[in-house]
Amino acid sequence: MIKFLPADVAGNLKGRYSWVSMHPQTLMTVMLPPLLFESSFKMNSHMFFARLRLIVCLTTVVYFITLVVASAFMIPVLAQTQKFSTSTVFLFTAILIATDAVAVTAILEQYGAPYSLRILIEGESLLNDGLALTTYRFLVHILEVEMGKIDEILFSQQFFSLFMNVFASPLIGAVGAKVVAWIISKLKENKKRQAYILVSVYGIFILCDKCSGSPALGIVVFGIMLNSYRY
Repeated sequence: MIKFLPADVAGNLKGRYSWVSMHPQTLMTVMLPPLLFESSFKMNSHMFFARLRLIVCLTTVVYFITLVVASAFMIPVLAQTQKFSTSTVFLFTAILIATDAVAVTAILEQYGAPYSLRILIEGESLLNDGLALTTYRFLVHILEVEMGKIDEILFSQQFFSLFMNVFASPLIGAVGAKVVAWIISKLKENKKRQAYILVSVYGIFILCDKCSGSPALGIVVFGIMLNSYRY
């Protein structure tokens, strides 16, 4: 279609609306919610909640140990070659070590891993996304203090952010799943149910983001709880 437009108009449209010019936050908001929901909704909710304590401990311990060890190796290299500060290296490492929950799920399904192992690894990779985003925001705040964009670290704000990420986001996801499950039970056509679930996924994601919570964690809980209401 763009070939039939004048060259200047086509160039303007291509420059403004191509993937290259798209803001990273926009790309994440469009692509991440359905991918996270699909992975969490397919998970066996009963087995997940039975191993929830182990999954949470595994997620927290493994993520922060990996962050510290990887940063310890990268600090000497990046400090010399790129002149990165310590907080910048930690921020860079926090981005790199975040696992891809969708890829992990696909690999485990492809090679037929035992389901008990799949629950642990899939659960860890899904919660890892929420923890990675929370850690990223905290490290960005520290870097802004070092660069002089803000005067000091507001610990009250950080505690509020931690509360919203750890408690409020899962609560929003759980309540949203209960409401959506009740609404779709009243709908008779599958297409309407699918459309409403898709809209709800983006709604939960945006709501958690606007509340300074973890959108990824909210979507994961939303998908798992919605799956549990099917039985």
